[in-house]
Formats: sequence, structure tokens, C-alpha cells
Amino acid sequence: MDAWCGDVGQAIWLARTVNPCYFETISTGLVVVLGAALAIMQDTSSKGWHLARSPAKPGMLGRETAWVLGSCVLAVVHTVYTVLSWVFVPDLPFHTAHHAALAFTWLLAASCAVRAARRAHAPMVWLRPLLVLALLLYVYSVYSTMALYLGTRLFPATYMKSLIWAYMMAVAFTVLLLVLEVKQSKAARIEGYTALPGDVEAAAAAAGPPESGTRTWTTLFLEACKYAWPRTTPLRVRVLLCVLLLLLMRVVNLAVPITYKRLVDQLASATAAPPEDRPSFMQLLKPWELLYLAAIFFQGGVGGGITGFINNARQWLWIPVAQDAYRRVSLAVFGHVLDLDLSFHLSRKTGEVTKVVDRGTAAIQNVLSTILFQILPQVVDMLTAATYLAGALEPWVALIVFITIGSYIPLTIIVTEWRGNFRRDMNRTENARSARVTDALLNWETVKYFTNEQLEQDKYGEAIDQYQNAEYRFLSSLNFLNVIQSGIMFVGITAGVMACTAGVSTGTLTVGDTVLFLTLMAQLYGPLNFFGTYYRVIQQYMIDMENLLQLLDTAGKVIDAPGAPDLQLSSGAVEFRDVAFAYERGLNVLKGVSFSAPGGSTVAFVGATGSGKSTLTRLLFR
Repeated sequence: MDAWCGDVGQAIWLARTVNPCYFETISTGLVVVLGAALAIMQDTSSKGWHLARSPAKPGMLGRETAWVLGSCVLAVVHTVYTVLSWVFVPDLPFHTAHHAALAFTWLLAASCAVRAARRAHAPMVWLRPLLVLALLLYVYSVYSTMALYLGTRLFPATYMKSLIWAYMMAVAFTVLLLVLEVKQSKAARIEGYTALPGDVEAAAAAAGPPESGTRTWTTLFLEACKYAWPRTTPLRVRVLLCVLLLLLMRVVNLAVPITYKRLVDQLASATAAPPEDRPSFMQLLKPWELLYLAAIFFQGGVGGGITGFINNARQWLWIPVAQDAYRRVSLAVFGHVLDLDLSFHLSRKTGEVTKVVDRGTAAIQNVLSTILFQILPQVVDMLTAATYLAGALEPWVALIVFITIGSYIPLTIIVTEWRGNFRRDMNRTENARSARVTDALLNWETVKYFTNEQLEQDKYGEAIDQYQNAEYRFLSSLNFLNVIQSGIMFVGITAGVMACTAGVSTGTLTVGDTVLFLTLMAQLYGPLNFFGTYYRVIQQYMIDMENLLQLLDTAGKVIDAPGAPDLQLSSGAVEFRDVAFAYERGLNVLKGVSFSAPGGSTVAFVGATGSGKSTLTRLLFR
């Protein structure tokens, strides 16, 4: 027992909490056993669901993908702490085993989710008890780790502060997984399977044939990656360089506030020093001021307000890649539409097809640039900045950052979804207002005949009032969202500054630490402010991509047989023999038409409107 618990000892209570050796050992065994049992039951349940269901939408749904990614993130976090605990606290094997077992459990849960998705999107209700148990474990771990940090010195201080933040993030991810599981299970019981709101809207707006089916957000993103990935080596090298610059930018974004903090501490120390001990200009210039200026040059300004050298280089490298993707997608769609039969072109409006092509090709480029170059980097920046704050400052600061971010993002998404109703009302009333003007001007003579000028003005005024009412609600909801976001950030920054001030008064923090907190929070605020907008933009891109890909899936009614050779003609003629044709039963357009057009000759069809002249040429496509 002593070898297992190490320096923690065998006392049941330690620093107002249960001995971590007992707690982690018992909870680990319970989670592993329960997780294995629930995984077996979940696998059996998903098999039965798959046998009882008709073929479902291919690929993984948005919620399923998010669930797998979330569980994999938790597995990675525990894997990292398995290594860190083995390095920094090797005399506490129970702690290392605790993280290793939790990493295994989350990987097992992720594999169950993948199998459930492949089996007609089966609900994952059997994993819900595991999520509830993990949530309770993480919540108590936050409290116990905080108590151990404040009351003992069994663990290194930096390791304990980072562990507190890791458990806080685990709480957030577990809550997210629980919400996703409840929504997915509820929707699966009602509809058999479902998707995120963007999937449903894409299915409703899709213009392709019903048998083509609809795609999930995950499938759409993979399709976009397939089209965007270049086929030539020079362009692939550019893509890899863009990724490297993207990773380098993440390091620079963290280096700016850190070097700024060091510079402030250095200058504050020089200011407080006696005149005879005050450092020279060159001593103050090196190294932190030079490093800070270099980081600013590469970043482009504190918070990225100005596009710096790295972002400019990445955007320049990406231009040919985006152009190549646009060219290949456009040619593929254009060639496919030309190969479709006459019935498709007669039944579809040219303007509709053109809009589908334009919006879809733009969406394939924009969805990748938005996700890869905006959303993912900003998520990484937020996690990195918050993790560094948790390790560099006090645990209370980490708790403040966690609550601020944890409330900011969900409220932003919820309010943005609520504002979508006002946006739809504003678009509807704007269309009605424009239609009123267009109809009145196109029918100007009719308005004058009946002297309805005043009536049309009154109707137009009513349309303007309706539009302005909808616009007022939409703009007011934007102000409401801004007030909520500003209030959350104000409370978070105020609490953080108070905690930093208390740390400075006790000597545990410096003035530079306060500057570090304010700088990182400023960098966090920019990305957070656009999360609701990104959600709506990605949703629209997915709808446009769905329409384009369904157009590519449209198959012609007249196609060559498999293996059909090319038609070889040296000379030919066109001959109709007693041809009859009707678009609708009982309404014959052609009756017993016979004629011959030798090769190289010119034949004219003369007749009244509706006599079948165009029908004769259209029959050649058959």
C-alpha cells in the first residue's frame, strides 16, 4: 500500500478532502468496470437498432462527430497527464494509473460512438450513466485538487495549477458530451436519425432528386477537403507551408503577451531601482524588448488587429490553392451539367442552376478557409491562452477564465440562433417591400387607368413600416447580444484583475502578471466575439455545398451502356420514318412524320406555332 500511495500516506482525510490515493483508486476502478459493461451493452443495443432500421443517411452526423472529437480530446488530455505524472510525480503510481485508465475509458467510449454511427445512427443511451459518473468525478476532482494545492505541498505547484485547469476543461467537455447524447438519442427515437440544424435546412433546400439522399456536415466537410486538396506537387507544398505558418502563428500569439509581461516586469524593476543601480539602455533593450518587438512584427499587433508578416505570407501562399480548387470544381460541375439529358435542362431554370454553381463553388473555398484558418486557430488560441494563464497565475484566475469562456460561448450561440428568426422576418418583409415597388412600376399604365397612385403609396408605406419593424427587432437583438457579451467579459476581467491585485499584495504575482492577464483576455475577446457569426456562416456554406453536390449527383435519363465504344461516323444522314410523339397522353404533337435529310444538306421546317418544329430537333437528343 505504501508503494502504491507513496508520500500521500494512508490517512483517510487530507486537507479537508478524501485522500487522493483512495479516491482516485476507487473511482478509477469504478469508471473502468462501468465503462466496459456499458460499452458492451451499447454495442448490443446498436446492433439491434441497426437491424430494425431502414438504411440511414451515410456518414457521421454533426452531433456524432462532435461526440467522438470531444471524447478523443478527453482521452488525449488524460494521456498527456499520464506522461506528466510519470515524469513529475513518479512516486505516486496511483495517480499515473488514474489518468491512464480514464484515457482508455474515453477511447472506448469514442469507439462505441463510431460503431453506433455506422449502425443507422443508433442512440447512445447506454453511455449516459458513464457521462454522469465522469461529470461527478471531475467536479469533485476540481475541488479536491484545489484543496490539496492550498493545503499541502505533495505535488509541484505548477503541475497542480495545470491539473486544476485540466479538470475544469474536462467538466466542460463532459457536459457538452452529455448534452449531445441527450439530443441525439431524443432525435433518433423520433426520426430514426437526425442532424444539426444546418443538415435539416440543407435537406429541405436541396434541389437534387430524392433518391440522391442528403449529406451530413461531416460528409460535406470531407467532400470540400477532397475538392480543395490540390493534385500537383507545388500546390501541395504550398498547403503544407500554410499549415506550418498557421502553427507558427499560434506560438507567436502566445509569445506576444508573455514577452510583454517580461518587458513590463523588467521596466518596473528598473524604475524601482536606485539611480546608481539603474540598468543602461542596452541592458533594458535585451532580451525582452527585442523579443517583444519581433513577436509584434510577426503577429501584426497586439490581438492581431493588423495583419502581420506570417498571416500575409500564408494568405499569399493560399491564393493559387484556392484558385485551383475553384477551377476544378467549376469545370467538374460545368461538364456534368453539359452531359445531362434534355429533360433536365427543360425542367430546371438556368438562373437556379447558375446560382447553385456559383454559391456552391464559393462555399467549398470559404468553408475550408473559415474552419481551417479562423475557427480552429482561434479555438487553439483560446485553449492555449487559458491553459497558460492557469499554470502561470493562481488557480482562482483559471476558475475565472473558465467561467467567463464557459458562459460566453453558449450564450452567444443561443442568442444568435434566436436572432435568426428576426433575420428571416426582415428578409421576408424586404422582399415584400421590393415586390410592391416593382409591381407598381411594371404596371404603371394600370395604376394610372384606375387612378390608384395614392393606394399604391399607402400600400408601399405599409410595406416600409413592416420592414422597419422587423429591422428594429433584428438590430435591437444585436444590441442585446453585444450587451450580454460585454457584461460577461466585464465581470470576468473585473474578477481577474481583483485576483491579480490580491496576488500582487501578497507577493505571489507581479505587475507583469496583471498585464499578462489583461493582454490574454483581450486576445480571447476578439475570437469569442465572432463565434455566433461563424456558426451561422458555416451553416449557410453547408447548405450551398449540399445543393452543389446534389447537382453533381444528378444522373441523366439517357446514358451510355457500360463499356460502350465511341461512335465512329465517316458520313451520315438523318431520317424520320412515321414518327409520332406526345408530351402528354392524348395530345399528339407529331403524327406520322417522315422525311430524310442527307449529309451536307440544309432542311428547313416551316409551320405554325405549336406544330412541332422544336419537337423534331429535340427528339434528336433521344
